[in-house]
Amino acid sequence: ARPLAHLIEAKKEKEAKSPKMVSNAKLKRIGSIWENGHGVICLQISHSVSDEEAFVREAALIEAIKLENLTNMKGGEWRGKSKSWTPSMKAEFGTYQLLRAMGVLKMEGIRPIFPQALPESLYPFAQKKNV
Repeated sequence: ARPLAHLIEAKKEKEAKSPKMVSNAKLKRIGSIWENGHGVICLQISHSVSDEEAFVREAALIEAIKLENLTNMKGGEWRGKSKSWTPSMKAEFGTYQLLRAMGVLKMEGIRPIFPQALPESLYPFAQKKNV
């Protein structure tokens, strides 16, 4: 569900005609893709990893792609032993993550995500408890 979080947020803000769609670079980019008739590509390259491992992999991808080429506001979070890696080790791990992503893309193909295909929330089947 987390990989869809940014898209669900963009859908909600777009429907609400929120000023965030102009001021937030990430939401603006997603909105622009949808407004041009395209879907957003969401490629999940890792499953069932710990939060710490997910943060390290994300940091490595950001390191390999470079922050200036992304809408991220900050670099990734290096955690655990990865904090002591040299810049070349971080770049090498990021490059490996990109190669893995390319392999997944070749196997699964491109599946664009449009706003109408998204649920209203991350957990659409969760029951709200009466308080």
